[in-house]
Amino acid sequence: MKIIDTHLHLWDTGRLHYPWLKEVPAINKTFLIDDYKKTTAGYEIESMVFVQCECLPEEALNELEFVQENNSDHRIKAMVAYAALEKGTAIETYLQELTKKSIS
Repeated sequence: MKIIDTHLHLWDTGRLHYPWLKEVPAINKTFLIDDYKKTTAGYEIESMVFVQCECLPEEALNELEFVQENNSDHRIKAMVAYAALEKGTAIETYLQELTKKSIS
């Protein structure tokens, strides 16, 4: 059976800041696509959807760039990115920047 992982998290604690990880010491370390491959070995993961990992809001666009740079196997087909929609029209410029980021 092929699997679509609809909730993939990857993070690099040396590159971005994830304050919540301090409260979860068991996973407070970098977790990259190679770690994911080891963790899911034996499963036929056909594609994945990256979901933002609550890095600092000012680093959110950098988080997407980090995932794109580390997508060596190209199974990540979509991203759920951070966007503070509660800011209303003030978020428009940020959303325009998000549209420039695409999975390739």
